[in-house]
Amino acid sequence: MDKTSAAEVSETTRPLKAWSEGDETALERLVPLVDAEMRRLAPHCLRGECHDHIQQTTALVNEA
Repeated sequence: MDKTSAAEVSETTRPLKAWSEGDETALERLVPLVDAEMRRLAPHCLRGECHDHIQQTTALVNEA
């Protein structure tokens, strides 16, 4: 199981909280963080798929 450090949680939580409070510029900071985390997790999600499965990390992230 992956463990997320407190710094990583805080780095994501601050712009998420700011965005929920109406700071529209916070979304610009949040999207790259979420994208990076999804790209980090995508290979783990695809690991259980068949070897000839055509879905790739980028396609999975874009679909999500």
